[in-house]
Amino acid sequence: MINIKLPMRTIISIFVVLVSVLVANGKNLTVFNVIPSLAGYEKEQASDIIRIQKEGIADTSLVIFTLVPEGNPPIDKVAVLGENYKNLKKAIGGKARL
Repeated sequence: MINIKLPMRTIISIFVVLVSVLVANGKNLTVFNVIPSLAGYEKEQASDIIRIQKEGIADTSLVIFTLVPEGNPPIDKVAVLGENYKNLKKAIGGKARL
C-alpha cells in the first residue's frame, strides 16, 4: 500500500473520475482503478494494481496524466509522464491490465 499525502482536491478528483468511469457493458459492469502517475513509485503502484485486479476490486487500471504546463520554460511533461508510464507497465510485467 502506498502512503502518500495528496491534496484533498486531488483525492476528490480521483474519486469522481473513478465513480464516473463505472461503465455498463451489457449485463456486466466494468470497474476501472484510476491512479495518478507518480514517478519513483512504479513498483508500489504495480503491486497495488496487481493485487486490486487479483482480488476482483477492479477489472482494469487507468493512469491519469495532468498535462498542465509547468516551469519556465515549460518542461516536456509528455516525455516525463510517458517514461513514468513505461516504467509502471514494465513493473507490472503483464500480470495485470493497464
